[in-house]
Amino acid sequence: MAAIFLLPFTWGFAAAADLHPHVLWYKVLFAYLSFTLGSLFASSYNFYIDVETDRIHDDLYKDQPMTQQPFVTRSMGKWETRFLFTFSIIGCFGFAALVNWRFLVAMPAAEIVVLGLVYNHPWLHFKAKPLVDIFTITLAASLEMLAGWLIAAPRWPAFEPLVWGFAFATILYLPTVSNDMVFDRQAGYRTSAVVFGAKALMNAMFPTLLVLLAAVQLVRA
Repeated sequence: MAAIFLLPFTWGFAAAADLHPHVLWYKVLFAYLSFTLGSLFASSYNFYIDVETDRIHDDLYKDQPMTQQPFVTRSMGKWETRFLFTFSIIGCFGFAALVNWRFLVAMPAAEIVVLGLVYNHPWLHFKAKPLVDIFTITLAASLEMLAGWLIAAPRWPAFEPLVWGFAFATILYLPTVSNDMVFDRQAGYRTSAVVFGAKALMNAMFPTLLVLLAAVQLVRA
């Protein structure tokens, strides 16, 4: 998950640094440390919540055996898990605060709130609900791009690049949720793929691509 969201985060930073090249190097370091620790929390919490799905997963389309992840095998105990979550949350907020106040708003919002709690927490569990599962991931990607921008830029960006980031993340996420359809259904999740079908989601990539291209034209204009 971290590698996926590193892309919009870095794009946002690169765009801002091109316009504001005098950003202090240690603020860039703090920003990437905040991103890393935030991603550690979001990914770990995702694995923690996904134990039932991962237990029945056949590892198809995955780059690692899901049935061997630490929360499934119970090699991560209660205290190790609490320490991991606490350390990563505090680290994400702490390093973000050393960048600037805007970054402190955007980065934890993306990683801790949206990708971590909103997407996974049992009270909300948006990952198991149709449409909002896609919206949550794409919102997080847009916030990541915004956070990257705020490392160097002294003000909020225009609206059009965030629309582009939203559409781009949607295109990337649709195949992912489609691949997990069988296992999500067995685990009792009502994801977009389970409700609408994997083929319908793959077809939805084409109109989303049109939105992406339109956003590109708006940015250029």
